[in-house]
Amino acid sequence: MQEGGKGRLSWVAMTSASRWRTWPRTLILLLLTTVGGCRVGVDIGLEADRDGSGALTVGMRADAEALQRGAAAGADPLEPLVKAGERLRDEGWSLRDRTDDLGNRQVQLATRFADPAELTVLAADLGEALAGPEGRPLESLDLVVTEHRVRVEATAALQPTDAVTEYGLSPEQVVELLRERQAIDYRVRVTLPGEVLEHNGTLVEGGTLEWRIPPGERVDIRVEGLRPTGPDWLLVLLGAAIVVNALVLVGLLVAERRRRRRRPGVRTQARRQELTLSCSRSARIRAFSRRT
Repeated sequence: MQEGGKGRLSWVAMTSASRWRTWPRTLILLLLTTVGGCRVGVDIGLEADRDGSGALTVGMRADAEALQRGAAAGADPLEPLVKAGERLRDEGWSLRDRTDDLGNRQVQLATRFADPAELTVLAADLGEALAGPEGRPLESLDLVVTEHRVRVEATAALQPTDAVTEYGLSPEQVVELLRERQAIDYRVRVTLPGEVLEHNGTLVEGGTLEWRIPPGERVDIRVEGLRPTGPDWLLVLLGAAIVVNALVLVGLLVAERRRRRRRPGVRTQARRQELTLSCSRSARIRAFSRRT
């Protein structure tokens, strides 16, 4: 576990070395070069299993207009995530980069973690990858698993810092532009393995909850649910199928043995009848010979 955690810390060093390419900076450049209609989306997802393992994903998407405006300004809003994914492939992360027929592009990084301790390292790396002097979209993400409960606590924000003054804007002006142009759609999703008991988000389906992070706000994410302790129904069904097949096989073997035992008796009886008929024929022949 420790070796995996140390390896993943390479993301922190990589993003620190290329801070000018961070996502907050490219977003602000887009705000300065567009008049509206462009949208950039950020989705962070956590899926927890009952044993404390799970999956962590981060995705960014941009419509065709945002990509065109960004290219004209020399600011690709998805480039930081692509660069991070290319360098993290050897650390167990997978990278998907797709563009549809309309020119909309989506980039996603995904990885799995073995326990809550490894998730803490991954979340710190992710926070650094998305952060910049202009803001830190993900501040923390923690998973706590007890005997009967699973709890997730996180903090996400869209609060620009004073570093945005470098672009001739105040933090308040950046927030106003983000809201006015609806330039960003930032969401965090968490999926628990069992029944959700308490949360401060929006339940979208089953055990999945969603939080939308509005511009200028800092959102504390809290959700707690039951930790399933019963058997996995898939394993139960598989075990039942194995037992049924075994019983059927035993029944076939028993039936086959019974048939084999019965067959010699039938053959012996037929042989006896044949000998009886043969003896009867011989007796009649001898009697006929004596008469003649």
